[in-house]
Amino acid sequence: MFIFKIIVLLVSFFSFVLPALTYPLDAEAESEALITTEDLAALAIINDPTPKFFANITITNETTMKNMTAQVTYVCDTTSGSPSVHWLREISGELRGLLKHGKCRQNSDIRMCYTFIHAGNAAASICGNYGKWVPCDYAGYAGFWITDYCAWNGLAGGRFLLEDGDGTWLAFHKP
Repeated sequence: MFIFKIIVLLVSFFSFVLPALTYPLDAEAESEALITTEDLAALAIINDPTPKFFANITITNETTMKNMTAQVTYVCDTTSGSPSVHWLREISGELRGLLKHGKCRQNSDIRMCYTFIHAGNAAASICGNYGKWVPCDYAGYAGFWITDYCAWNGLAGGRFLLEDGDGTWLAFHKP
């Protein structure tokens, strides 16, 4: 009877315990949770703090009612805490679609950022002096640009800097 119990224990060990101890871990699931050195290198390239030239645009100075040309640059600010590309594209599409002819205006009474749209985990803000605005169509285009050029692991964030003398910029971030 004693030998029978030992045989049953050995069979159980080899059938259940040993395979559980030697079962390979799902390396792919672990790698998704950790930021690798390759990820950090990619982020360093994307998040170069030097503003990159985007375009020259013509805007109207509301004080003098004269047209002026302003240079527009962008900076990627993507981190693991940035909004998802999906939601940034959603708000950018809404700005280019339903709100296309509207003004995305800075409505805060102090010099800071004002969030003019948000959905899911993404938001767009205009920063600068009170009353500054950009066409919402332009803001939507800027959002699409950030999702295309600042994306990393399904996330994106960044700023569009308008060289208008007042330091106005658009920020794409989490709400």
